Amino acid sequence: MELLRQKFAAHGYLAVLANRFLFGSRAVISVMAGLMHLKFFFVFLAALTSAVVWNTLLLAGGFFLGSKWQNIGEYVVLYSIPVSIIFILMVFYSVWSFVRQRKNANE
Repeated sequence: MELLRQKFAAHGYLAVLANRFLFGSRAVISVMAGLMHLKFFFVFLAALTSAVVWNTLLLAGGFFLGSKWQNIGEYVVLYSIPVSIIFILMVFYSVWSFVRQRKNANE
């Protein structure tokens, strides 16, 4: 728990900024920001910036997709396998790094 506090204290505002793009972390990041007593104004600015960027990307995607929205299935099929493989490799690397750090800390 102390390691989590240290990491969040060092990168808390960045986590708030990026949380809009991280699946399943919005509620947790917000609670952690409160528990770590991050400054309200900077959390608000990070959350506002994140929301503006997220919504701009959604609007731009809808604008450029336009009437071709039916064709999105072709692209999803095309990119789903490589993206899934990259995600799985990232998870394995994260677990491997965590286990290696724990092993080195216990020695």
